[in-house]
Amino acid sequence: MAKKLDSYEFRSFGTSGNSYPWNDWADGSIWQLTKGEDFTAKPQTVAQQARKWAKANGFKVHVSAEKDGDKVVLQFVRKDAETPKPEAKETTRKSRNKK
Repeated sequence: MAKKLDSYEFRSFGTSGNSYPWNDWADGSIWQLTKGEDFTAKPQTVAQQARKWAKANGFKVHVSAEKDGDKVVLQFVRKDAETPKPEAKETTRKSRNKK
């Protein structure tokens, strides 16, 4: 049977995205965040929150989150700024022979 409580202190799970210093990270720099030091949620959740915060605050965000890792790399860019996307590392690909 359900129990009626007189009071309860609800924990905040950061669903509003306010639990992280987005303003500090939105300086145009490329930031690498580490789970346990900079965030506690899953990396994909932090990436999703970064996208939500960016949209609500007039930014674009370039973000990469490791699925089974503990790192998130992000860069916020003002929507009205003409800043190019971060440079990708050069990789070599084997060419495919099409028949």
